[in-house]
Amino acid sequence: MKNSSPASSVLALLLLGIAASASAAPQTHTRDYRPLAAKAVRIQLSGSALKGGKAAAKTREGWAHFDRKEWEPAMDAFLSALELNAADASAAEGLTMAVYRSGDRISAAELGEEFSTAMPWIRGMVVETLLVDVTVELKRDELAKLDALVERLPYAGGAYNPIRDLVGESAGKKEVGKSVVSAPAAAPLTTDLAIHSATMDEVRPAMLVAQPLGGN
Repeated sequence: MKNSSPASSVLALLLLGIAASASAAPQTHTRDYRPLAAKAVRIQLSGSALKGGKAAAKTREGWAHFDRKEWEPAMDAFLSALELNAADASAAEGLTMAVYRSGDRISAAELGEEFSTAMPWIRGMVVETLLVDVTVELKRDELAKLDALVERLPYAGGAYNPIRDLVGESAGKKEVGKSVVSAPAAAPLTTDLAIHSATMDEVRPAMLVAQPLGGN
């Protein structure tokens, strides 16, 4: 059985914990976060839980961890902020990019889709970041890894097509290069005229050189 990435496992546990702690409060609305666990995890938010001050503090904490490249604590803080205020765009952006920077780019793309209805720019943020990273990785000849990546990217209304096209174009160029290298070198062509000339040189007698007659 293949183990999930540490980031995905931590996020799944965090989401389950939030759902359990929030379930006792009166429900006002819900949101599903699917990409981070095998089954959909529903976070239930109560009206009394939407406290902007605490949410903002958690968001600041998340960005502080993010700046130190502490991805898992950053995810924890951003998730806590979203539990308090589901409309916190900064926390949503931070969570998505913390997941991305932790190495789980597919979950980040899927999370961007979850946020895309209310915050469509988050999808664009993931696409632009991924496009830059993929360009660098293609220069390092990491095509096999990128082929696997683009196969798992969400459709997202064609938002990821530039990345698919870039990887596909590089794969095509690599195949053409292999074909050119593996093709046998063609033997030099010898024309009939050249063959005939060479044959005539072999059979032609030596030319007589006229010598001046000696005087009496």
